[in-house]
Amino acid sequence: QLPFEPLISLILNLIDGDFVIGRHEDANEFLLKLLETLNRRYNAQDNQSAYMDDTPLKQIFGGLFLSVICCKVCWSQSERSEYFEDLHIQVKGIDTLEEGVEQYFSETKVEEYTCEQCGAIDATQRISIERSPRTLRILLKRFSDTGKKLKKSVRIPISLNVKTNSGEMVYRLVSFVEHIGDSPYRGHYTAVG
Repeated sequence: QLPFEPLISLILNLIDGDFVIGRHEDANEFLLKLLETLNRRYNAQDNQSAYMDDTPLKQIFGGLFLSVICCKVCWSQSERSEYFEDLHIQVKGIDTLEEGVEQYFSETKVEEYTCEQCGAIDATQRISIERSPRTLRILLKRFSDTGKKLKKSVRIPISLNVKTNSGEMVYRLVSFVEHIGDSPYRGHYTAVG
């Protein structure tokens, strides 16, 4: 069995990306590149396209959003499905993860949208979960656009109920990764799980 450091070096050499040993890297970016590499290698083994959505990892972590844009003048709607692997929840303005998820799926005003039916530019968008992932990854966005860390606490439940188009999905907290540091460019990641 390989010790931890050489194992990480081996993994860094296998995945695509510009990861450098000894440099501070983003844990989520690392996970995304690792999953992408594993999916590609699985598909290469099965002689399938690297972008096929039906790999075991995509079945575990992948879901489908349904995005509905509604014109507020003529009430016509535009729908599209979109593949997703995680939710990015803004920490600003929330005290609990439930509030963040509710905010994520709330109706928002759409900028730079022109209705195909009437030409109006007044529209809203609502995103919902059309197909739930078996495992839901949630990222709490703790850094502002200027790089300042938002240090407020957010209560995270052991069980999280998420509304979907076909009812409600219950997710249990299995693990979490935490960034310890004041800047996105330095600090440490710790994992509990």
